[in-house]
Amino acid sequence: EIIDFSGCERYIDTPVKRYSSGMKVRLAFAVAAFLEPDILIVDEVLAVGDTEFQKKAIGKMQDISSQAGRTVLFVSHDMEAILKLTNRVVLLDNGIVLDEGLPTDIINKYTNVVFKPCTRRSWDIGNEPGNKFAKLKSIILTNSKNKTQYDFDISEKINIEICYFDFNSQYKNTAIIHVIDQYDRTLFASNEFDCIDWLTFHSKTDSLIKAKCVIPGNLLLPGKYKVLIAIGNYNPNMIHVRIDNALTFNLTNDINLNKEKASLKKWPGLFKPSLKWEITSNEI
Repeated sequence: EIIDFSGCERYIDTPVKRYSSGMKVRLAFAVAAFLEPDILIVDEVLAVGDTEFQKKAIGKMQDISSQAGRTVLFVSHDMEAILKLTNRVVLLDNGIVLDEGLPTDIINKYTNVVFKPCTRRSWDIGNEPGNKFAKLKSIILTNSKNKTQYDFDISEKINIEICYFDFNSQYKNTAIIHVIDQYDRTLFASNEFDCIDWLTFHSKTDSLIKAKCVIPGNLLLPGKYKVLIAIGNYNPNMIHVRIDNALTFNLTNDINLNKEKASLKKWPGLFKPSLKWEITSNEI
């Protein structure tokens, strides 16, 4: 059962010293999971392995805690896994307990620390992040009036402006964004390829590019979001600069809403698009 769960059957006679780090963790987790411990301590085990193994690991830990009635102490920064697996969360900072309680409450408190307001960043000449192909000059997050803003109503559009030096006319650079929610789920990604004038502005040598992406209103759920920003080209493996927590913003459903709509604050799903509805009525 241990070997079957680990997925290492093909290599089970190979000395463990020749295993990759992922294979070692898979086998070690499988051994621990089948020992029937009273307390199973798992530290970031889901950071390795493929999606199939991660699902198996979560399922096994759920079985241990719910069916076998044992305790699982799960240490992780994966907010989605914590939300799925746990019913009580303790928030630690340098070994000190900051808070404990329900997963959603503690995750919200954790994201308040991680998702600090950041709507503008710029770099002095000579200190710009990047390489010989591209360097970032500034990034900014604004509202429809081009004013920097952190708190938005879900109906407002959000502008992300990326200003960078393009030294790579041969391979045609592009600005890239990933929008990530407070559970560390990448909701979507986009780049300049979606602009019909992309090639026009990237045909010159040593250009200063200003690329603006507009996230429409009535798309995302209320909550906190962070934006990964990178500069690369059409080769997905060629990234010249990448900043994981480049900008942050907060969406609420409280601004300019009437009382009827204000009662509908919590929605299921990952998105909340404003879809077109058609209504007809006939008298009976």
